[in-house]
Amino acid sequence: TLKPWFLASSLLAVLPLPALAEQIQPVKLESDTLEVRLDPNFPRILDYRLKSDGSLLETRAGAGAAIELNGQAESCQVSTKIGTSDAIYHLTFPTAKLEIDFKFSVGQDQVDIQMTKVQENGDVKLKTLAFPNTPLLSLDTTQPDAAMAAVHAEHYNVWRETIAPLSAAKPGADTSNYCFLSTGKLAMGVVNFQIDDCNRVRWQISEKAGVKTLQAQNPAWQYREIDGEILPLPRVTVVVTGDKNGDGQANWQDAALVCRRILPKPCGSEFVPKMPADQIAMDFASLAQQPFLRILDEIKTAYLLTDGLGHSVVVKGFSAEGHDSANTDYGGHYNERAGGLKDLNFLLAHAKAYNARVGVHINCTEVYPEAQRYTPEILERDKNGNPKGGWAWLDQSHLIDKRKDLLTGHLFASLEQMRRELPQLDLVYVDVYGDHGWNAWKLATKLNELK
Repeated sequence: TLKPWFLASSLLAVLPLPALAEQIQPVKLESDTLEVRLDPNFPRILDYRLKSDGSLLETRAGAGAAIELNGQAESCQVSTKIGTSDAIYHLTFPTAKLEIDFKFSVGQDQVDIQMTKVQENGDVKLKTLAFPNTPLLSLDTTQPDAAMAAVHAEHYNVWRETIAPLSAAKPGADTSNYCFLSTGKLAMGVVNFQIDDCNRVRWQISEKAGVKTLQAQNPAWQYREIDGEILPLPRVTVVVTGDKNGDGQANWQDAALVCRRILPKPCGSEFVPKMPADQIAMDFASLAQQPFLRILDEIKTAYLLTDGLGHSVVVKGFSAEGHDSANTDYGGHYNERAGGLKDLNFLLAHAKAYNARVGVHINCTEVYPEAQRYTPEILERDKNGNPKGGWAWLDQSHLIDKRKDLLTGHLFASLEQMRRELPQLDLVYVDVYGDHGWNAWKLATKLNELK
C-alpha cells in the first residue's frame, strides 16, 4: 500500500498536469495482451500499449486532476494498493465523511474500472462522483488515420451520429451512447454501464494550431438518483484492441466487436433470431376488429403457410374499448368486446403450439380520462398547474409525469396485476416512451423482473 496522497480541492483544480507528471512514478498493470500505466497518486490511466506490436496510446489528461462530489469540488485523500493486473484506489473525503473504492483491472483487450465500495460515515449521501479533466482516451490529427465513431440516440426525434476521420469532425462537445476512436493500428472505445444510456460517454473536440484533439471520458459515476435507493455499483470498460476482423486495419468496427462481447445480452434477445416475422393485431374504437380467438386462428394460418416459421404478435387494444382507450390499465380492465380475459388467456396458452410469441402494447406516457388508473397525482402539468395534453385521437389524453407515476407505486402495481392475470404473456411493447435515464431504467428493470 502506498502512502496517502492529498491535495486540497482548489489545488487539484489548478495544478498543471506537466508539473504533476514530473512527480509521477507510474505503476504498470498488464494482461497477456495489454499493458497499462496508471498514476499511483490519482485514479487515472496514463497510457495503453498493445503487447502484440507495441502500439501506444497516451490519455493526455488536461490541466488539472480534480474531483467533484455531488457536482461540487471536494478535497480528497487517495491511497492505493497495486497488484500485477489490478489496482485499488481508496478515496477518503474528510469533510463529507465519505470513503469510496475504485478497482482498475486489465484483461483481454480491455480495462475495467468499477466502484467497489461506498461507505457513508456522515450525513452526506453520495449521488455522483466525477473526475473533470481526466480523459479515459485521447486522440489527435497528428496520428495517422485518426478517426471517430459516436452515436447519441434518445428516440426517433433525437439522433446524432458521427463516423468520420477526426480531421473532418467539427470542434465541439457531446454525450453519446457509444464512442469509438481509432488510429489504424489501435481501436478503442468507452463502454459505460450507467443507467442513462444516452450520456454514457462525454467527448470533446478542440483545435489548436491546426491540430484537432478528441478526448473521451466518463461523464460521472452515478450511485444514487433518489433518496432511499442506491443504484448498482457503477462501472466502465475501456476497450483497446488491434485488428479483430482481419481487414488489415483497426477502426471502430474492431472496437465494436470487443464491445459486443462485453455488453450484457438484452432481455429476450435469444428469441429474436427465431422470430423473423412480427405482426400487429389491433382492436380500435369498440369495434373488436381482431377478437382474441380470431387472432389465434390467424396464427394457425400463418404457421401452416410458412411451415412453422416463428413469429411474434403484438395485440394493440387488449384493454377497455381497444387501442388508445384506457390504455394505461394494464390489469383488471380487459377488452370484453374482443373476448375478455378468458379468451385472451386462451390465445396466450395455445399460440405457443404454433411457434408464436404473443405480447401486448402498453403506454406509460399518456393516460385517458376513462382509465381506472387516471388520477390527478400522476399528471404532468404546465406552469399554471393545468394538465398537459397528449395524443388526441378518440378522447383527449393527458401526459403522465413519469417520475411521479413510478414513485406512487401505481404503475408497478398495475404491471404486477397484468402479470398475475396473464401468466403466459410472452412480451410487452412499451410505446411512445421518450425518456431516458432513471425513469426508463426503472421501468425496464421492472418489466424484466416480471418476465
